[in-house]
Amino acid sequence: MSRYWVPLCVLLLAPGCKKEPLPEHVVQQKRQQREREERRKKLREQGRKANKDDAGVDHYRLWSPAVRQAFYTLYRARSQGLPQKARALAQLGLPAATALHTIAANTRHTPRKQALASFMLVDLNMFRVQELAKMAREHQIPFLQRGAIEALARIGNSDSEAELDTLVKELPKMPVPKMPTFDLHGHGHGHGHGHGHAPAQEPEEAKAPADPKHHPMLAWLRMVRRKARGKKWAYSKQQLDILDSVLQADSPQKLRIAINNIKDGSLEHGLMAILRTPVSRPSVQAGVAFKIVEPLAKDRRRLRQLCAPEEHQLVRMQAARMLLQAGDRSDRAFVVKLAQSPGDPMASMLRRMMGLWAKQRSPQPKGSPK
Repeated sequence: MSRYWVPLCVLLLAPGCKKEPLPEHVVQQKRQQREREERRKKLREQGRKANKDDAGVDHYRLWSPAVRQAFYTLYRARSQGLPQKARALAQLGLPAATALHTIAANTRHTPRKQALASFMLVDLNMFRVQELAKMAREHQIPFLQRGAIEALARIGNSDSEAELDTLVKELPKMPVPKMPTFDLHGHGHGHGHGHGHAPAQEPEEAKAPADPKHHPMLAWLRMVRRKARGKKWAYSKQQLDILDSVLQADSPQKLRIAINNIKDGSLEHGLMAILRTPVSRPSVQAGVAFKIVEPLAKDRRRLRQLCAPEEHQLVRMQAARMLLQAGDRSDRAFVVKLAQSPGDPMASMLRRMMGLWAKQRSPQPKGSPK
């Protein structure tokens, strides 16, 4: 009979073995754990999707060797020399735009590297309203979105203003990804190319704002529009195209043609933007500095203003050279004073330039080679 005892006990006791409900705090922990697992799963899927657009995919083979080399140098770069490596890629021009976008969109890079790639991509397109409008809708890349909105506000013509008006309606419906926080220092017209350390952090899933009226990117748009009042370029499509052709010039011939299309000083603000952005090639910067100063050859007061320490160094050198060429004694004394200023970082260069100028003006001895 003993052999029937165990099954009988099981049958008798089974109805009384009801499962006790879990405490509420345990239920919450399990729910939070499930949500974390789901979020990690989505992030892994996003990472796999990013990998498909990352190094080694077919479209990379379409890039020039120079773009590929600069891209991989920046891709592997740590914090040291990061701005220089980002600039080297950006100065290859629009052919490097896809490479910059790839780095800006990849959340495996530090926020600082993503920001550098984003801001330089915006600057490469600073005169292209339609491209900026597309970037202003890329809510997955907050640095790119912010920079594009700022650039549209600065253009300030009918096309860019219409795009911003449309964005006012569209932004509240867009998700809000978490904006990485780290030290950013100034860059020209508000972009940050800082040297702060970017903390490693897990990116968070983009969520719809709790209150669309308080969408942070909408607040950013309104703020940059407010700041742009009275400072907008208000250039026409034709003027923007001329400035873009200068910025994108990748040969002396293209640069000469583009520069010659500028007939007056109305584009000075756009030329200054080209001069200050790190995406400009050195040859373009030199040509732009000459074009800014050249029309002012007879305006000595303005030339002296362009010699001020806050001006770009290439503009300062061109303005000082024109003052010396004018041959006026007071102008020469003005440049000598600048060259002797101990706190001026350009003082030594100005002294060298004055030495060459004096040598060229000194009479040659008879029989000496010309």
